Amino acid sequence: MTDDLAVLDGHFPGEPIVPGVAQLFWAATLAGRIFPQSILTSEMRNLKFMKTIVPGVRLRLSLNRNARAVRIAFEYSSDAGLHSRGMFLWRQ
Repeated sequence: MTDDLAVLDGHFPGEPIVPGVAQLFWAATLAGRIFPQSILTSEMRNLKFMKTIVPGVRLRLSLNRNARAVRIAFEYSSDAGLHSRGMFLWRQ
């Protein structure tokens, strides 16, 4: 991740981090592209932010949909470990 991303503006001067809302937006956007038959609801569960994401970190995003296609779990990780995770509830 580079240090010129717009989401870093204001979060925080001198010590930029990726805000949680950006992480959720990225995960939801990519999940919608990968699983287009699902529609995002407003419900989220098990949302946890364990480690901050800073410029220079190489992230991995994992998206896993359950068999009934009603839940999509996401995790952001790097070589430093798990950064955040959560679950979107979807409806068909």
